[in-house]
Amino acid sequence: MKSVFALAFAVLLLAAPAFAGRRLVQAEESAQVASTQYSSIPEFAADQPNFSTFELALNLTGLIDSVSDSDVAVTVFAPTNAAFNNFLAAQKLSLEDLLDSDYLMPVLLNHIVPEVLTTSQMYIGEELPTLLTGTNLTIAAATPNSNAVYKILSENPDSTANIIPSAHNIVAGSSLIQAIDAVLVPTMPAIEAFVQKTNEITAA
Repeated sequence: MKSVFALAFAVLLLAAPAFAGRRLVQAEESAQVASTQYSSIPEFAADQPNFSTFELALNLTGLIDSVSDSDVAVTVFAPTNAAFNNFLAAQKLSLEDLLDSDYLMPVLLNHIVPEVLTTSQMYIGEELPTLLTGTNLTIAAATPNSNAVYKILSENPDSTANIIPSAHNIVAGSSLIQAIDAVLVPTMPAIEAFVQKTNEITAA
């Protein structure tokens, strides 16, 4: 199943729009605002204990291999461990339940945008297509007094997250990490469509 997930990711990434005008090939602007730089997304996840659940999810889905290439150029909205814990508590799930679920892959893909964006390039009302086909994230104003950079809205009206000011614009190879304080859950139709498509690929 891992190989199917990795293949699905690769196909989605290749099919994504190029966004050539805004993509930061050398990540020059982001390098000016990030205090720490990593060679890849997996290196970031392995170095940051507060993102160990995110790293585990990448490993179990096989996405860790797909994003290991330093030339992969995406923006990842990475939930902290606390974000995952709050999500699991709200859903009355254990971590094992989530990691064993077919829903894990589409949830992760809903956090990856095939474009490299610093927070200074984002604007309120902007819609960002994710690697979960047909699904967008929307940039919104931060909650007053939250100290967040921006609020991120999923298409699921019950799912929002804040970009954490102390952990944004982190360079990871050609990609950027934007840490968030909640898991961005896609709509159930989007999840089910992905699972169905994956099952069709597996059965072929």
